Amino acid sequence: MVKMALILLTEQHIPTQGQETSPTAAIIVGAIILLAIVVVLYRRQKRKFND
Repeated sequence: MVKMALILLTEQHIPTQGQETSPTAAIIVGAIILLAIVVVLYRRQKRKFND
């Protein structure tokens, strides 16, 4: 009986902190990359407009 309880406990999915923060970290990294792309494209457009 004890072995069965231990097996059931080990098979349950216990979310860890890393799994909870992973989507948040991905969103933050994606936002930073998107912001960098917007800044680069804005500078190129501004440079073409001034020439």
